[in-house]
Amino acid sequence: MTNDQSSLCRHSIDMTNDKSSLCRHSIDMTNDQSSLCRHSKDTRNDQSSLCRHSIDMTNDS
Repeated sequence: MTNDQSSLCRHSIDMTNDKSSLCRHSIDMTNDQSSLCRHSKDTRNDQSSLCRHSIDMTNDS
């Protein structure tokens, strides 16, 4: 799903209240699994930052 950045962003925001689910969904949508998973956890309190980080990670992969 690396080409569908808006979907990744949307899923990330939807899952912010469930850290383990967010991590799991993020892994499913990226080639850089450990990095996206780690960033998702780090930014869980800031939804806009989480969204931005998710897009940055998909561009890198």
